[in-house]
Amino acid sequence: MNTLPGHAIRGNPFTLALILCLVFGIGAALSQSLIITLVALGSLAGFVLALGVARHLRGEEFLAFSALLGYMVLNYGFANWSVRIGDVPLPIGHLLAFSALGLALLRSHGSIGGIFREPAIICVVLLLALSLPHLLVDFRRYGAYALRDTSFVVEGLFLVLGIVLARHGGSRKRFTAVLGVIFLANFLHALTFPVSDLVRDYSPASGIFLSVPVLGNYRQTAFFLVAGACFFLLTGRNLPRWQARILGGLAILQIAWSFFFQLRSAYIGIFITVVLVLLFRGWRRGRSYALAVLCAVGLLFSFLITVGTTFSGRKGPMDVQFFGGHVQSLVLAEGAPAVGSARWRLELLPEVWERWTANPERIFFGEGFGEPLIDHYRADRAVATRQPHNTHLSVLLRLGLLGFLVWAVLLWRIFRVLLGSVRAVPVEDPRQGLRLWFLVFFLLGVFETTVQPWLEFSYGAIPFFLLAGFGMTLAGEKRA
Repeated sequence: MNTLPGHAIRGNPFTLALILCLVFGIGAALSQSLIITLVALGSLAGFVLALGVARHLRGEEFLAFSALLGYMVLNYGFANWSVRIGDVPLPIGHLLAFSALGLALLRSHGSIGGIFREPAIICVVLLLALSLPHLLVDFRRYGAYALRDTSFVVEGLFLVLGIVLARHGGSRKRFTAVLGVIFLANFLHALTFPVSDLVRDYSPASGIFLSVPVLGNYRQTAFFLVAGACFFLLTGRNLPRWQARILGGLAILQIAWSFFFQLRSAYIGIFITVVLVLLFRGWRRGRSYALAVLCAVGLLFSFLITVGTTFSGRKGPMDVQFFGGHVQSLVLAEGAPAVGSARWRLELLPEVWERWTANPERIFFGEGFGEPLIDHYRADRAVATRQPHNTHLSVLLRLGLLGFLVWAVLLWRIFRVLLGSVRAVPVEDPRQGLRLWFLVFFLLGVFETTVQPWLEFSYGAIPFFLLAGFGMTLAGEKRA
């Protein structure tokens, strides 16, 4: 296995950042607070594990791992973590991710032409071409807001990074281990949710448009808990039995803990994963996954019934009555918890239609970037909501019908390749579990960005496209 030399690790500035995190963790552990001590010890464990994995990564893999770890675990906080050169804020996540992309392209300069003949990459280039005329005008009008609104376009380039990383057999094994570490780190971070106010109080703040705490953000935590549980269950079967059981236990805990975030998209996501696993693996091989989900749900509700309503989730009390009503809000039941936000998404559709059809030019070419697409103010967060909580509608409004068609072809191409990758190997092949996970992750991501503006933020777009590119490359792997 190729490894980074020891001096490269010691001289890497991002390793220095990890060491600073270690020092911060020790300082927190010396405080008088038990909660801070536990969080610090978890951080130290994650640090040691991450550093152990990082020592076996190539340069571009290390940079990509660092970016994915930040975006998938700290999400909104990491996306806003920046350094300033004068008055110009530079997002640290982008510095890591684009450095990884640049280094990967330098190492693969002989095969770049083949990569850019991939239809999905051609679609990304076409989206960039459709966006450029808008940006030339909109950047002068709206400044950095115009650039911010291009995440779903510009960060589509990370398909390339995923493809390059997956082309090396050793990288595939290392990257699979990296994903396991990231999902474990996300679970550890999710456990801090009950003391999230305390975490945010002790967190450093940073920002590009708004100053926000770097730690204590949980916007996509439930999504990655569901994806991580699926990852552990589908890939753990290739490990020795005791290791597979540990990963199975972690998966059950992740599914159960995801309910603390009380997200309807997470409930549906769990259902989607069960259906897809049973569909592609059959009942005989997929029933263990369904039973793990039932075990997680049963464990959670048995615990809640036993202890009563001591705990509170993101939206309300952690009890059976709340979850029953929350599920009913999916069908807009009157009086159901959080039914207003479900109705709000539907009420946006006429507003979006009116905006799109107001100008014939907008219908075909879109309105560009920089302006908010909807007029909605979140009083609870003191911020304006700029997107209709549906990335596909945002694409239609910003790039018009032409851009939307290219976007649809892009998603369809990725889906077809990932589907072909799963079908290319028999169910009993050890590689089928990982291939199926990439397909499940893609479909979960497409659903998530249909009900949230996930791909309109770097913490969604960069992991989504990078992992999609990685999964697509597995389709070309020769059968063993």
